[in-house]
Amino acid sequence: MADATAALEDAHAAAANAQSPKIDSEQFTAHAECAVAKSFEAIGLAEQALANHRKSSESR
Repeated sequence: MADATAALEDAHAAAANAQSPKIDSEQFTAHAECAVAKSFEAIGLAEQALANHRKSSESR
């Protein structure tokens, strides 16, 4: 879950950067796209961690 947490932190940072009034449209787009990508990455990592947990629980 540490990887999922790190991806969420990256998504949060990108979203926060996208809110800056000092950036232009291209920078906003880049930050927003990064936030979306990192969010999906976090979901995938969390799903994988859950699947691994379930597999290890079943084998006990």
